[in-house]
Amino acid sequence: MGIISTWSKFSGKLTNAEIKKIPRKQLAAWAILYADKKYGKKWGEAADDLRSGHLTIKSYSKYRFGDYEISATDGSTLYVINDQVGYLVSKDNKEITYVGNKSSYSNRSVLSQIYPEIKSENTDKNVNIWNDNLSIVAGKSDENVNDQSSKTSTKSKKTTSENKLWSSNQNDELISYMDEFGEKMHQSYEHYIDGKDDLVTLAGEHFPSNINENTYPFKLSSGDHDSRDPKDMDSIKLKWNPQVTSKDNDSDTYNVVAIFNHNGKSAEEHITYLFCFYHGEPVALVDQTTNGGYVVVHPTANQDLTSHFEEIANND
Repeated sequence: MGIISTWSKFSGKLTNAEIKKIPRKQLAAWAILYADKKYGKKWGEAADDLRSGHLTIKSYSKYRFGDYEISATDGSTLYVINDQVGYLVSKDNKEITYVGNKSSYSNRSVLSQIYPEIKSENTDKNVNIWNDNLSIVAGKSDENVNDQSSKTSTKSKKTTSENKLWSSNQNDELISYMDEFGEKMHQSYEHYIDGKDDLVTLAGEHFPSNINENTYPFKLSSGDHDSRDPKDMDSIKLKWNPQVTSKDNDSDTYNVVAIFNHNGKSAEEHITYLFCFYHGEPVALVDQTTNGGYVVVHPTANQDLTSHFEEIANND
């Protein structure tokens, strides 16, 4: 898998740019192996599963460890190993905070300190094993957070969930795929986190604000590149709508559920992927517009990316 090359290319000391590009699976492995050395107990069980079996980690916005509730704030992400331990990763990947129940601990570590210690004891072969044995999925929003009496199981809510075309679990799978895709393409992709700051392209676009506010007209090109005059292209409607349901199938709107952006060295090198549902079908649009009072998009010609998005979209 692509994770091997990421491990191999890092030097003894990580730069901020390298830290930002670390795939989530590799970061998880480093966090667990380091915690096993420092804290033991439940972390040891997780490290054993990572090395020789299969370990599934769940991500949450908040989680209750016993009577101690932890929330992911300031753009961080909370990962739960089991009902006793977990860790927070800061928005920039620089800091890992280990958390657990009140009788346990809450300790912060800097990734640039963790990496050399783990690197010195492991090889590329180890990394490949970690990648095969580790899964990261989205946990249920109400799991271990609220009292059982406050959880809802009404038929109306169940029906709404069944009609949704995009879930947090699918979003998590897409993020994992785009991490690997970026490594293979030698590109670094940042993804938009709902409710957080916009993704800003080197061409000056702000996503999803430019979609929500209809800042620029969106034009659909039929070719692989912006080869025709945008004045002759069809205008399309886009909507940032990760909550898209089957009720939106009849609309002529491209419902955007995920956005990823790569900024190269210049505006001409930015690549922005808008993952959408159009009439209920998954469509991956790409934007490489550099100027003008419009944004030109077209369905990506990358079949690997298209097929993976369709697979994720059709299998929840």
